[in-house]
Amino acid sequence: MLSISQMIDVPMNAFKALKERFLHTLLKEPATQGLRKGEWSTEQEKNLRKIRNLKLIKKYGLPKDKIVIMGSSVLVLHGLMPRNDDLDLIVTRPVLNGMRNAKKFVKQYKFGKTFYHTKNKKLEAAVDFQILDTKIDNLLRRADVIDGYHFMSLRDTYRMYRILNRDKDIVKLQRLKEKFKRT
Repeated sequence: MLSISQMIDVPMNAFKALKERFLHTLLKEPATQGLRKGEWSTEQEKNLRKIRNLKLIKKYGLPKDKIVIMGSSVLVLHGLMPRNDDLDLIVTRPVLNGMRNAKKFVKQYKFGKTFYHTKNKKLEAAVDFQILDTKIDNLLRRADVIDGYHFMSLRDTYRMYRILNRDKDIVKLQRLKEKFKRT
């Protein structure tokens, strides 16, 4: 811990970084937004093409800036899993209402919430995934934005899998922990 006199000698940028790190720890929220254009790696660009069913977002006319892609797709993007089976989304209420009115989606109840999915279950969406106790606006702000798609941050993805605590998520949690150790 730095004393006041030591802080005075610290350049302003370093002081701001210390302040952000303190607030980050205090609030237990990421201090910065997710990746933005130009910040993602060639590997992530390559992995973007590996994500199954991503084209369904365009097919169904879903606005990229109003949805957060979550689940195994995030792990595929970061090279932590070879593939995803479906595309899980968190969407704004107007987007979900549009999905409901389009009559191309089937209503389902899961985790005490209403979800809508395609008939083949390749795309599934819900509003404000309450398990993370946060709103979609916060998830969008912290998301990794790659090619206009908003992917849930790795930190939020880790929190989600820990809260869900399902047997099928054990390997995912281990891979996320290993990634955090490397960075």
